[in-house]
Amino acid sequence: METSPSPLVTENDDSADDVFTSSTAQPSNKDGTETIQMGTASHEDGEEEVISGGSLYLPSHPEPVLPEEEPKIPPVPISISDENYQRGNWGTKSEYLAVMTCQVVTISTYSFSYYCYKNGGLIFVIPYILALFFFGLPLILLAISIGQFTSSGFFTLWRFTPIMKGLSVYIFLQTLGSMLLNNYLLAQSFTFLFEAIGNPYNLPWADCSNHWNTDACRDDSSTSVAAVDSSVATGDSGMAFSDDSLYQADSLYQDDYPYQADSVRAAEEYYRYMFESGNISTMAVIGALAALFCLLHSTILGIKVVGKVALCALAGTFVLTVLFLVRSVTLSGAGTGYLFLFTPNLNGLLKDQVWIDAFRLVYLNLTFAFWPMAGLASHNRFHNNCFLDSALLISAALFAPLLLSISIFCCYGFFAEMLGVSLYEVIEPGVKLWFVVMPEICSQLPSSNVWCVIWFGLLCLTLLGTQMGFCISVVSSILDLLGWVHGWRQAIPVTVILCLFIFVSTVVGIFVGSSYLWILDHGFDYLQIVPIAMFCIGVVWLYGGLQKFYLMRFAKDVESMVGFFPIFFKGLFTAMWGFVTPCLMAAYLLEEFIYNWTHLTKPTLIFMGVCLLVLIIGAILGGLHEVWKHKDVNTYFTDYFFRASLPLPNWGPALEDHRSYAGYLPTGFTPQPYRIGQRPYLPNVEDPQPPVGKPEMDTATLPAATPLLGLNLVSTETTL
Repeated sequence: METSPSPLVTENDDSADDVFTSSTAQPSNKDGTETIQMGTASHEDGEEEVISGGSLYLPSHPEPVLPEEEPKIPPVPISISDENYQRGNWGTKSEYLAVMTCQVVTISTYSFSYYCYKNGGLIFVIPYILALFFFGLPLILLAISIGQFTSSGFFTLWRFTPIMKGLSVYIFLQTLGSMLLNNYLLAQSFTFLFEAIGNPYNLPWADCSNHWNTDACRDDSSTSVAAVDSSVATGDSGMAFSDDSLYQADSLYQDDYPYQADSVRAAEEYYRYMFESGNISTMAVIGALAALFCLLHSTILGIKVVGKVALCALAGTFVLTVLFLVRSVTLSGAGTGYLFLFTPNLNGLLKDQVWIDAFRLVYLNLTFAFWPMAGLASHNRFHNNCFLDSALLISAALFAPLLLSISIFCCYGFFAEMLGVSLYEVIEPGVKLWFVVMPEICSQLPSSNVWCVIWFGLLCLTLLGTQMGFCISVVSSILDLLGWVHGWRQAIPVTVILCLFIFVSTVVGIFVGSSYLWILDHGFDYLQIVPIAMFCIGVVWLYGGLQKFYLMRFAKDVESMVGFFPIFFKGLFTAMWGFVTPCLMAAYLLEEFIYNWTHLTKPTLIFMGVCLLVLIIGAILGGLHEVWKHKDVNTYFTDYFFRASLPLPNWGPALEDHRSYAGYLPTGFTPQPYRIGQRPYLPNVEDPQPPVGKPEMDTATLPAATPLLGLNLVSTETTL
């Protein structure tokens, strides 16, 4: 059968300047083939070249058309525009930064004013800035980068050196303890807030006319209140939280507590009645319910809602802070306060206690939030600029305390002038500042209930932002541990159980008094250094130093993630993580135990011993479990620990595209079984291009019983 060529497709070839005309044909032979003239090729000179024909197989029946595969739709609340369909990503960068800012601007930030008073005024900013940059910045960058690089919570972060994974048990308990303390303070703040709203003309902490007041109560009109302030300021009153530490719970166990002094402030007695008497107060329970309601409804729908709530909370905090600042600087006597703050005492820099306090304040602000920050950063996109995030968070940790301190010192000046006493006699740290001194000052202002609402609204927003970050990081870490998708079906039950546990523990704290919560704070305060220091050592010395002694290995991972990391800063931050930060932590822990252990009560010491026992047992059991996985390997005794310290095959970025980009093998790749003298295959840390497929290894025979690490327990030949 003959066919006439019909031009259907014309293609221009720029290299040959030829035009090719093709033809079509229908199958006519019994075997399904057809001899056709393929077409002609026309050249620019007008000549035509006939393309020879041939046999073309055309099927008699068309092949079935398979239906197009529908795109995978992630579970709610994960968006289809997210990178990670397993965990989800933040809605916007501003939402993520708002949540992270709430982790560094915590309730401890309000104590900056006390440390300024104690250490020479604004001159305290110098050691504080140095502590931020040499201790705080490396910690923030490490937490953000490790979470963002691995997209995992604190339970599964340890894949880079799995022998240390047992520390995650203590980290989980410590995070729960921090959530208990934050939620208790949040319930207290809501209690004061509701009292200020419900009693606008008769604040219960303003005078001594209430049924809970005793004969020792003195309101601000009493002339003896100055003596009480003086005794508290010098530490002679025995009242809780009157020491240098942020939370001083030791006096809670004195035999003559709670009314050791001859005179007690009205606001002080109200606080004791509501939260330290052991009686269930209806308003305190309502405050706990409000804390539960806000926490549950802001975190139950996942990170998309948490980011928006945190953004609103941060904006509200800023607005209330500005309002409070504008009102405080216009008070009578405010000049005394900010002159005291801005008059530096240069001799303070020569005292070692000034530098210790600066480190302590940064430590209290950042170490409690280290693991939550890692969990929150795990929802970032892989190529997010974590350097910029760290710089912004350090700036927030610097300027927010300064702004708050100006307001607080102006209020101190007003209060001191009203009482006719020195400024030194009204300054208080910690809980007493939040719930005794500032409510008392606000109650003396015109429209006192409005300023009480502003102050306690500020506390509520600060605590709620911190609590949301803790809650969502714990939920994400639990879901990662279980291997579940971060959808509503999986996350909502975990969130509800966690929030109900925190609520019940808060109510128990209200019933038995706040003593046990301050014991929790003291116990975790000292020992939370240990897992962070070991984490820093593991990142540099185990992950980077075991296989090739390339200490900047994680810094190179960060470079592959962000796109740049100058060699100078690589070495600087590696030195910070591997040497400077652990040494600073060890020095601080040693100083605290040497100078402060005699002030700790027996219950606090017992709880610290229990925490230390949990830390040690968890670390040992986790390490032995990882070593036991290599029990079938015939090797040296100490080499078992070496192998248990090497990164797991699934260590690295979560998505395959990012693993290839960062130079990691696919997650489905399984290395060959280990044998004596053979190191597991890992990507070359100096080669940015990933290997393709299974690596080819040259065969070489090692001498018998070649020692690798430690004792030689077997004798055999090994082929690599």
